[in-house]
Amino acid sequence: MSAQTETLPAVGEIAALGRRIYHARLKVELERDHFHEFAVINVDTGEYEVAPDDVEAVDRALARWPEGRFYHVLVGEDTMGLIGDVAGKA
Repeated sequence: MSAQTETLPAVGEIAALGRRIYHARLKVELERDHFHEFAVINVDTGEYEVAPDDVEAVDRALARWPEGRFYHVLVGEDTMGLIGDVAGKA
């Protein structure tokens, strides 16, 4: 089994958790206050960082949770959802 194959279940888990947290707990607030900004959600805690720039949002998240697993979303756009584990590696 390749390393890429071994990471797929974790990636799917992160994506599912991130989507669930975003839609169930954060969507209304973030769309009201941060429309078209980038949110990086820590899927283990439900906490998040928001910034107008995706790199800034990731940098803030990594500063708070260096070992975090993250779901990235462009607030207000259901078409973008990026995932990453520790240090943003998918």
